[in-house]
Amino acid sequence: MSKIYFAHPVWTYGTYFEEQVLEALAQDLRLSQYELVNPNGPEHQEGYKAKGWKYFEDLVDSCDAVVYAVGDLPVWLGGIPAGVWGEAARAQTLGKPCWEYTDDVGFCLMSEKDESQGQYSTFFHDTRPLSVNETRELRNIVLALQDAQAALKATPVTADLDQWQENLKQREKALESIGKVNFPSRR
Repeated sequence: MSKIYFAHPVWTYGTYFEEQVLEALAQDLRLSQYELVNPNGPEHQEGYKAKGWKYFEDLVDSCDAVVYAVGDLPVWLGGIPAGVWGEAARAQTLGKPCWEYTDDVGFCLMSEKDESQGQYSTFFHDTRPLSVNETRELRNIVLALQDAQAALKATPVTADLDQWQENLKQREKALESIGKVNFPSRR
């Protein structure tokens, strides 16, 4: 059976987003024919620890196609996380089909070969790769937002306005501590 590699940011592992894409993959008649290779597993994390980025390059090499999904946040920032970009670009240079997943369109084949150019000219046409540092900063922001969301869910609903404002200040302080979000001071 042919294999397809699922490239997606580490911060989406084990999330609703990952589940949503996996469900869509299973329902897509073209892509459900592939055996899925999902890097979200302890064996892949061990492989990465042993071989670094080369491990994931080898994984892409061993597959027949790639599907990538990053969600909206990186695209809003004008880029694709470094690892996902590298995996999808590797598939492209090897001539393997590469699909992008978006909520609004579903799966779109990205590696249509432009014969006049002799290359895959439509691939990532509106984006750029985020640097490794930008990707790490984005990961930290996403993780802080996930922590804030979890804190919100854990915070009991209160009619006490003073307590609510104090909880809000604590959440804002947590986000500001990563140095990427600054809130205006409140009176």
